[in-house]
Amino acid sequence: MWRFKLDALPVRWNISTRGIDIPSLLCPSCQLGVERLNHTFFECQVAVDIWHLVRVWLSCNMPIFRNWEEINSWIEGSLFSSNVLMRAKVIVVTVLWVMWRYRNGVAFDDIVIHKNYPKEYEKLVKKKLEVEMELERATEKVSSSKN
Repeated sequence: MWRFKLDALPVRWNISTRGIDIPSLLCPSCQLGVERLNHTFFECQVAVDIWHLVRVWLSCNMPIFRNWEEINSWIEGSLFSSNVLMRAKVIVVTVLWVMWRYRNGVAFDDIVIHKNYPKEYEKLVKKKLEVEMELERATEKVSSSKN
């Protein structure tokens, strides 16, 4: 997460600013915009579609995010209970992780994006969320048994 917050992920733009010659600066997912952090996670149509799916899954009034600061402001400024706040953080981190994993699959493993990619994302996000929530429940059990 720290690399994401500091815009230090190796997206194509960041790689090129380090003097490394790469064949294209275009986003590997959409081929329409320069692959910068905000494009990859917020502006690319793949990212827009994924955030839309998250809003639908959660049935909540989550705003449309344009950058990390907006996500952080929404989470920290919300009147969530501590339990819901933790879940919101887990969901956001999970979505970002799945987006990055999918982006790497497209960029390096020849994964082809096709019309069903939202369903593929849905499966990945749900699976990762299940693991994260199970970990959270286990942590809560351990904490409550110590008290």
